Amino acid sequence: MEAQRQMETYTFGPEQIRQLMIADVIKALAKNWRKVIEGAFSVICDVGEYRKCVKEFKIPLLNTLFDTLHALCNLLLALPKDLNQYFNREELMSLDPSIRLNFIQLRTDFKTARQKINLK
Repeated sequence: MEAQRQMETYTFGPEQIRQLMIADVIKALAKNWRKVIEGAFSVICDVGEYRKCVKEFKIPLLNTLFDTLHALCNLLLALPKDLNQYFNREELMSLDPSIRLNFIQLRTDFKTARQKINLK
């Protein structure tokens, strides 16, 4: 009974999970991102590992958040000719285009890459 009360104390609603997780994960990862391909590979591998761990919690919202974060990381690795396709992926359409553009700006080729994007 006491353990159940303690567990209830630490239960978050979907909105709290969303706010805490996405903000904290992005902040933590962004501190270590490098604006080179090797850094982008490292980030996407880390996010992939986090996704595996999160799936074990079986919380759909959490899975969705990490799927979205993974799709954002793909913006760092996409070839310039494929960038528009990745930018307008279904997983990212719920995000404001300015958030997606912030990830594009992390690319070393962001000035030319931005010109290839069709904002939807």
